[in-house]
Parts: sequence; structure tokens; C-alpha cells
Amino acid sequence: MVLRSIEDIKAKEIMTTDFFVCKEEFSLFLAIDKVLRKKVHSIVVVDENGKIKDIISPTDLLKVIFLDYNEYHTMKVSDIMKKNKEIIYIQEETNLVKVIRIMREKGISTIIVANDKLEPIGIVHIKDVLKIIEKIIY
Repeated sequence: MVLRSIEDIKAKEIMTTDFFVCKEEFSLFLAIDKVLRKKVHSIVVVDENGKIKDIISPTDLLKVIFLDYNEYHTMKVSDIMKKNKEIIYIQEETNLVKVIRIMREKGISTIIVANDKLEPIGIVHIKDVLKIIEKIIY
């Protein structure tokens, strides 16, 4: 029964633990460079205590890449962070059905997995979800 199997899968089983984390004052130019070199989906931004502040998507990065080179070369990650943005995250025990529901309702393709202290421990991208569903179906 496919639906039951999906309900049994937890975020910790499909999350990626190799993701890029930086602080708000990190250079935007260097952040973009890291994303391109590591081929990661998003940048998880944390405060000085390591707690989640934001997640920056490839779309967010594309918007600034088209700015004048000198402008984004001197910008900080905080310059493109959304102010008063709701921080959307899940815990590692969240089941796949809930992960999919949150992604659909919030219109996001990547979600942060955090511990009880709101520190990022992984991310789940829609590709991770699709891979596990493919394994279940086939």
C-alpha cells in the first residue's frame, strides 16, 4: 500500500546533510560561488547563534546576478534576505506526507530540517521527495 509507506518515511531518511550554511554578513558573491561550485539548491542563513534566519533559493540568487557586477560583488547575504519572512522548517521525524503538504501549501521546493534549538541539520528538496516516491512506486 503506497500511501501507508509514504506516511512511514521520515524527513531524516531523505534529507540532505551536505548543504550550505552561512551567516547574514557573509559575502553574497562568495555565497553564489559556493552554490555554483557545490551544486547545492539553497543557502541556509543563520544568526550568530546558529539559529535559522532564512533560506535563499536559486531564484533569489538569479535576481541579484543580473545586477551590476560591482553591486552584488560588495553585497552581503543579508541584503537579499526577505524581511519578516516566516521561517518554514520541519523536524527530522516529520513524515513525508506532511513534508509534501507543507511544500505544496507554501509554494516551496526546499524545506529546512531543524533541531529543537532551531539549528539547521538538513534540507529536503523536492527532488529528494520525488526520488523516494519513485522507489516506492517502482
